[in-house]
Amino acid sequence: MSVEIQARASVTEIRQLRIPDSKLNGTLIGMGAGTVAGIIVAAAGGTLNTGDTAGRQLGGALIMAGMGFGALFGCIADAKIKGSKLIYLK
Repeated sequence: MSVEIQARASVTEIRQLRIPDSKLNGTLIGMGAGTVAGIIVAAAGGTLNTGDTAGRQLGGALIMAGMGFGALFGCIADAKIKGSKLIYLK
């Protein structure tokens, strides 16, 4: 306990720096979630199980739309998160 108090007493300055964050991780997470949602919608609509080429194209379009919207929303959500880092100077 005394070491912690002594360490706090030796800190003379605290800075909080804003660190730039890549939006790639949010975009990829959103893309994955959107892809899963697109597959679920396409499968529920029965477009993936048909022998019809137009039906399969519609299913593929639903999956691609889900992927695109998911990537967009993931990037926007990641941009809203502000990252900061505390630095203690002695």
